[in-house]
Amino acid sequence: MPLGTSPCKSAILQEQILAMHSSDAVGLMGIYKTLKGNLLHVESEAEKGQIEVDIDIQKVAPKFNGTIQKNQSRYERKRQLYDAAQGIIRKLPS
Repeated sequence: MPLGTSPCKSAILQEQILAMHSSDAVGLMGIYKTLKGNLLHVESEAEKGQIEVDIDIQKVAPKFNGTIQKNQSRYERKRQLYDAAQGIIRKLPS
């Protein structure tokens, strides 16, 4: 999927990443022949949106390719910590 510098393409890509992450299926998306800045922008937008994905950036002269893959493990760890904290809070005297 070639990615231009247009903000509307970035918004569309962010929606696609969110949809990929929201589904139960293992998600994998490729971005090909783009500038490194575009991939770094996608990475920062995913972090801002707290979307759990791993982004792998590879140089393929003269441009870059990127692979975005759903990462559920970080969410699962946060969820376990949250559940443990809630259990501790329930045990505290009122």
